[in-house]
Amino acid sequence: MIAELLRTLPAFKGKNRLSRILLGRYIKNARDIEVRAKNGCVFRLPNVKENVGFDMLINGEYEPESIALLLSRVKPDKFFLDIGANIGSIAIPIAKARPESKIICVEASSRMAAYLRQNIAINGLTNVDVIEKAVFNESGKTVNFFNPEEKYGKGSLNPIFTDQSEPVLTTTLDELTSRIKGEVGMIKIDIEGYEYFAFEGGRKMLSPPDAPDIYFEFNDWCEEAAGVSPGASQKILRSLGYSLYEVFGSRFIKMDSCFTSGGKMILATKSNLG
Repeated sequence: MIAELLRTLPAFKGKNRLSRILLGRYIKNARDIEVRAKNGCVFRLPNVKENVGFDMLINGEYEPESIALLLSRVKPDKFFLDIGANIGSIAIPIAKARPESKIICVEASSRMAAYLRQNIAINGLTNVDVIEKAVFNESGKTVNFFNPEEKYGKGSLNPIFTDQSEPVLTTTLDELTSRIKGEVGMIKIDIEGYEYFAFEGGRKMLSPPDAPDIYFEFNDWCEEAAGVSPGASQKILRSLGYSLYEVFGSRFIKMDSCFTSGGKMILATKSNLG
């Protein structure tokens, strides 16, 4: 009941700290729970210690600014690809708000894909499909995917947070789109620094002037851990004709050069944002 009350309150300074004091034992011990989130969404969560689960428990949503941006750019006549969909914290609110849209979630972890499918079913969604593969620059390859038991939002092809792995098959953006009966209009991608490899494997789909918009996060340490130079994912998109914009909520600031340090949310597009 405390968590339900907290979810009704707007964000305020100290809310997270207060929540951890009031719900410390629950947050530490809760496993495989169901949370009724905002906008009629329901989520089954492995735990609420991870940032994704904690935000769902306390605020009823995860990355609301990202969801708002994507909702403003998802096109009803084109597919939305959520690459690194995890439990569906981004895709499910969008699918609920845009029932006419077609959404494909790509998730490498079999454990997270199982939660994702449960959440799709719990919410009664019929406009979301799941592909259980890792997006890479080569298709049909078996690679090790590392998904931490506790920090389930940080799955990666790199053993950063855990040494426990499972074998997964790779696919590419070009292969994915070749099997879709329709056009892709928007891509959200969050694969812990391996975005460069995904873009490298999507040169065909990302080259045309009407290529889909891409929303992604740059983190210098993630790209370094992936074995590429910080800024590599931005550079390949620029080489393919994209303009890059730093995202500040609903505002976009055009980037004159690639970021090589720190962390930024970036929108890549071939359309004119003014």
